[in-house]
Amino acid sequence: MTEKSKAKYFLCLDQGGHASRALVFDERGEICYQSFVAIETQSRENLCVEHDAQHLLDSVRQCIDDVLQQMGHNAHHIQSAGLATQRSSIVCWDKISHEILSPVISWQDRRAIEFVTNLEDHAADIYSRTGLVLNPHYGASKMHWALQHLPQVQTAYTNQSLVIAPLSSFLLFYLLQEHPLLVDPANGSRTQLINQQTGNWDDELLQLFQIPASVLPDISFNNHCFGHINKQGYNIPLNFCTGDQSAALFANSPLDQETIYINAGTGVFIQSLWPTQQATPQGLLRSTVLRTESQNLSVVEGTVNGGGRALQWFAQHFDFEESEIDQLIRASNNSLLFINSVGGLGAPYWQANLEPRFNQNSINLEDGLKAIVESIVFLIVKNIEAMSETHAIKQIFLSGGLANSHYFSQSLADLSQIPIHIQQQKEATAFGLLRLLVPQLNPQIAASKICFPEKNDVLSTAFSKWNQLINQAISHMP
Repeated sequence: MTEKSKAKYFLCLDQGGHASRALVFDERGEICYQSFVAIETQSRENLCVEHDAQHLLDSVRQCIDDVLQQMGHNAHHIQSAGLATQRSSIVCWDKISHEILSPVISWQDRRAIEFVTNLEDHAADIYSRTGLVLNPHYGASKMHWALQHLPQVQTAYTNQSLVIAPLSSFLLFYLLQEHPLLVDPANGSRTQLINQQTGNWDDELLQLFQIPASVLPDISFNNHCFGHINKQGYNIPLNFCTGDQSAALFANSPLDQETIYINAGTGVFIQSLWPTQQATPQGLLRSTVLRTESQNLSVVEGTVNGGGRALQWFAQHFDFEESEIDQLIRASNNSLLFINSVGGLGAPYWQANLEPRFNQNSINLEDGLKAIVESIVFLIVKNIEAMSETHAIKQIFLSGGLANSHYFSQSLADLSQIPIHIQQQKEATAFGLLRLLVPQLNPQIAASKICFPEKNDVLSTAFSKWNQLINQAISHMP
């Protein structure tokens, strides 16, 4: 028997906004097999963002089939599996017939903005209970919309067979032979319906958002025997479930209160481990990232909705590849400013209906691209400033697609005046999930590339002007 055939393997499933992935790690934490299937995103009216639920489910199933096929007989040695998914996205289905009743309504979706606006008087109470600002990005308002507008959802509710739940619960139900109706704390908390103090569904919030408790899954720990993936004759236990950003946080364990962790993908998520006794800085979120029988960890989090999505928005008007970003920015001759409210202006401003725009009408590819990348940096720095008010931040760990841009990374170091450790390992979510699934493993992470801060008066001046521009834009909103 070869050494490889004796190995123990671990399957990590990562369902993100652009693709589904399956990665198989060995006991040393090395990627041995992997599969990637892109998914489509449908956007309309600048507010509705969704995925075809069946196609998304099929993409995960395809990834699993692909890696099992690659492994051959080695698939017998898969010890366990874990799942990480987009947070705040929700799906409706029938638990009796197994019919899918809605698309995946994406975390980026803001179709319920009018309903959310009408709850403004309750914003402070919602924030106190959930750690989340009142905003249409979270699950509760999407659930309310589905109940009000989808006839098939209403029929299933009448028949007492309706489930409305986060994407993670949907995948657990359809991937596992036991069809569990469960939600983990990290994904469950992004519904804006879980009380952070009790860890349970909050009756007053359910009443406020008009969500019947009967349509929701039970809440489990993140580590739980959720069921088994039964594929190609293999029976693989799935023992951990969490959100993608929650998993990515653990890619470089152990966590450190003097470090900010940034994952810059479709959206940019800025997280810092936070002392329980300290108040959450104004405009930021307190997010549950891990809840087990022995641990209950939360972070302070900021979000920039227009990360990679802002680049996609710009690519609708100008043709470029992400690999060309630095080259194109070097060709820029003028300084433009961009109000980056693509997908809604997130932390620390929280303005869901501010329109994205440049400060000039005439733009070209190079100048516009530079302004968008700088706007992402500016928004991240606003979140870092809020986090730095209560304790010192010594370093930033940066992962995600935008980390491939030297201009982005160096600008962030220069403006924040904090060293940036750029993670060379591209699969931060999967590595973090592996650490959580198998805590005794110590996977070798590729060494970081470090961007040290430099003096950058031009960028500092642009940041000052951008601050004035965005404050003026918000003050003129109706």
